[in-house]
Amino acid sequence: MFNLKKKITYTSALAFALSLLVNPVVAKPLDGFQFEAPLTEGKASLRRAALPADVLFKLEQRDFKDLVVLNAADQIVPSSVQPIYNMQEGRVSESRSLSFFRNDDPQRLGTLLTLSQGATKPDLTQLTQPGKHYLIVHDPNFSQTSLPLNKLRLEWNNLEQWLPKNVLLEASEDLINWRPVAVTALPYLLKEQEKVLENHELILQEPVHAPFIRLSGDADLALLSNALGEVYGDFGTASPTQDLHWGKVALQVSPEQPNRFQVSLPQGLTISQWRMANLPLGSMYSGEWESLAKPDARFGHQEFPIYQTEFHQYRLKTEAGELQSKPINVDNDWASQWRFNFAQGSALPTADTALELGWEALEIRYIAQGQGPFRLAFGNPMPNATLNPSLDAPLLKQINPETVSIGQAIRVADPPLVNDYSHLWTLALWALLGFAVLILLWMARNLWTDMQKQNSV
Repeated sequence: MFNLKKKITYTSALAFALSLLVNPVVAKPLDGFQFEAPLTEGKASLRRAALPADVLFKLEQRDFKDLVVLNAADQIVPSSVQPIYNMQEGRVSESRSLSFFRNDDPQRLGTLLTLSQGATKPDLTQLTQPGKHYLIVHDPNFSQTSLPLNKLRLEWNNLEQWLPKNVLLEASEDLINWRPVAVTALPYLLKEQEKVLENHELILQEPVHAPFIRLSGDADLALLSNALGEVYGDFGTASPTQDLHWGKVALQVSPEQPNRFQVSLPQGLTISQWRMANLPLGSMYSGEWESLAKPDARFGHQEFPIYQTEFHQYRLKTEAGELQSKPINVDNDWASQWRFNFAQGSALPTADTALELGWEALEIRYIAQGQGPFRLAFGNPMPNATLNPSLDAPLLKQINPETVSIGQAIRVADPPLVNDYSHLWTLALWALLGFAVLILLWMARNLWTDMQKQNSV
C-alpha cells in the first residue's frame, strides 16, 4: 500500500497551485485611478460640486463606477452622482393640438369672433392689420391655471418652400388687446444643394399665458396658411433643453475612406444630443450617422455599425437672416464610437471642425467624513475598481448641501495596460497547467515506485 501521507502532500500542492489561478490577488482600492482633482473646503457635512467636462470626459466606466471622493487618509467617503435640477421642482409639461383660423376663411372667422373672452365682441379691424396676412392660434383648453406656452409646432402639407422674412407674434386674452411676443426661432422650409432643410418649431423667448396667439406677416405667410394642416402647442414652465452641458471631441478621418469620420465617446457619459461645432457661415454638411459597438473578444474584436439616422448640419445666410441647424437627439446609445459617412459631393469637415456632445448637467454630492482636504479620484478602466459607498438619493433631495468647487485635474498614474493583463493571464494559465501536469507525473512516478517496493516485499 502506498504512503497516504505523501498522497495528501501531493494533492495539497496541486490544490494550492490551482487556487492561485481562481483566486487572484485583489488590488488596493486606489490602484488604477489615473487622475485626481482637489475639492475646495467647506463647513457642512453634506457638500455638492458640479462635475465639469474635464472630469466627465476622463471617466472610463458606466454609472460612475470610477469616480470616488477621498479624504486626507485616502479613505473613500459616501457619494452620489445625480442631475442638477435647475428647473422648477415637480415641473409638468405637455403637448396638445390647437385650433387655428385664417383671415381668408369666413366660416372659421365667424367661429373665432364668438370665442372672445371680453364683454365686448371684437370687430374685424381689431383682428387684422392693414396690408398684412394673419393666422390666429387658439387654445381651447386654456384656463387661468393652465401651463404657459413655450413653443408652437406647425405641420404643413405640399409646401414647396417657405422662408419667413418678417413675422410678428402677438398674444391676447380677448382678441381686442394684443401684446408683442419675442421669439428665438422661426419655422422654415428651404431647399439647398438638393437637400430639404426644415424647422417646424416656433420657439418663444419667454413662456406666454394667453388663449390666443396671432402671427402676422407679408405674402409669404399666406403660403404657410394655405399649406397648414395641424398646429401643436408645447406647454410647461421651462424648456427641458436648458440643463444640457456641452463639450467638444475631435473628428478623426478614416484612412480607408476620405468622406468617413469617427469620434471616440467618453465612456462615463450618457449623451443626449450632438451637433457640429465651429460651423463657418455658408456651410452645410449632410450624411449618415452610425454607432459602433465596443469590440468584443466573443465576436473576434469586430466593430458592428448600427445605423442611426440621416443628418443635416448647416449655418446659412439668407434674406430672412441666419439659419442654423438644431442638435441631433441621441436615444440611449451606449456605443464607444460614432461614425459619420458624409454624402458624396458635399463639403467635408476641415481640420477646425469638431463635434459637440451635449449631456445632462451633473453634480456629485458627498459626506465630508474624516479629515480634509477632500479630493476626487477618477479614470479607472479596471472593472470593480472600488466599492463606492452610495448615498440615499431620495434623502439627498430633502437636504440643502453646501456648494464647493472642483480644482484642476492632474494625472497621478499612467493608464494600466488592460490588454497586456489578459495576455499575461493566458501565459500564467498555460504555465500553471504545465506545472500541474509535472506534479501529476511526479505523483504517478512516486506511486509507481511505492507499489513496486511493496510487491517486492
